Amino acid sequence: DWKAHPADKKTANAWELYDMSGNVWKWCWDGYGPYEPLFQQDPIGVEGIHKRVRRGGSWGGDSKTARATFRNWMNSSSSAGNVGFRLCRTIFKV
Repeated sequence: DWKAHPADKKTANAWELYDMSGNVWKWCWDGYGPYEPLFQQDPIGVEGIHKRVRRGGSWGGDSKTARATFRNWMNSSSSAGNVGFRLCRTIFKV
């Protein structure tokens, strides 16, 4: 099936987000560039750059790109039929 499917149809990931791998690329706020050499959890990438990270692969890709740790980039002024975005918010528990 060479198209995106409706969200919320697969199992949620560890952050309780659905369809994060393989449906459409997730266009991220993170700027694309090298990471620091030390281990980081949820790195934000380079600030002030027009190359934006996209993650998770899409219906038009293969299995090695369909994972959240795989990243590539696209210009912040670009669009494509296999790229989307997700609004997320951190909730602090008191």
